[in-house]
Amino acid sequence: MTSAKNGVRIRSFRKADSKHVQDLFMEAMAYGPGSPLRSALRDHISEPTSYLTYALALTGGAIAACAPRHKAFGAVLSISAAGWFFAYRRLLWNSFINYFDMSLKDDLADIATHYKIKPVHPGSDELEPSGPSGFWVIESDLPNNRGSEIVGCVGLDCQYKDGVIRGELRRMNVSPRHRRMGIAALLIETLIGHARKHHLQTVWLGTTGHQKPAISMYEKFGWVESSRQLIREGPVSLVMLEYRLDLAYPGTL
Repeated sequence: MTSAKNGVRIRSFRKADSKHVQDLFMEAMAYGPGSPLRSALRDHISEPTSYLTYALALTGGAIAACAPRHKAFGAVLSISAAGWFFAYRRLLWNSFINYFDMSLKDDLADIATHYKIKPVHPGSDELEPSGPSGFWVIESDLPNNRGSEIVGCVGLDCQYKDGVIRGELRRMNVSPRHRRMGIAALLIETLIGHARKHHLQTVWLGTTGHQKPAISMYEKFGWVESSRQLIREGPVSLVMLEYRLDLAYPGTL
């Protein structure tokens, strides 16, 4: 299945796409502008605990400069506050990177198998969903007829639980260089269309509070927040949000 819109094409995943999808995942989630990791680091700058470290560092500097008898104490206070600030940022970075590395070893290690995608014909490189699960990529042509590149992807992960299919939107990623081109909307429209075709009643997704543009997009398509949970890993905390899309609701596609 391939369709075109706004100069890009969406199609089912192929096995040759694996490395490109993994690279896109890391760029969109970790290293690229606007990624959740970069957003988390930016948000940390204005958190209350960060303001406390700023105050302690400035206080220590003032003591060291204005009170010679307590210069050593002031220096230690200032250095300790700065050290905690940067240590927390390192812990925050490592928490995200460790999660991303786990993802690369999870469903992204063998996308075709996990999302139950099969060859269109025996021996064919073209794949298609074999049921309610699926994985799609968006490709865009490179300049000067140099081929194409994958600039977006999304997966619909369906599992049976107590006789009911639970559908989950996963791995929604768009290249930072190709945002605001309707790519995310095309991915979501395709996923919802496939879910409806297979009579799914609900599609869930999980995200973090650091993915505000993505959350706005999901809410535009009818997802509503169903729960939130504070996850702690040592001193690092992260708000995890769960959203639910009721496909029987008139406001959804």
